[in-house]
Amino acid sequence: MGFEKLPIKESTSIAAAAHDRRRRMLRVTFKPGRAAHRGATYDYLDVPPRVVDEFLEAESLGRFVNWRIKPHYRYEKAD
Repeated sequence: MGFEKLPIKESTSIAAAAHDRRRRMLRVTFKPGRAAHRGATYDYLDVPPRVVDEFLEAESLGRFVNWRIKPHYRYEKAD
């Protein structure tokens, strides 16, 4: 199965996102910038499908990741 590309709306901080439903991983690629995480891709682990749905519906994708994903889910930098 693997990652499925998500249809995200325009964002000032997020370039792309994908979801692996079986492994419950949300992959987020950030746009280049000055912050350390910018331009990198991270896998957020054990993210429930309902949170992925909320992410897709969020008014601001970057704010959602900062407030609802980063503080609550483990992550690792993707290769």
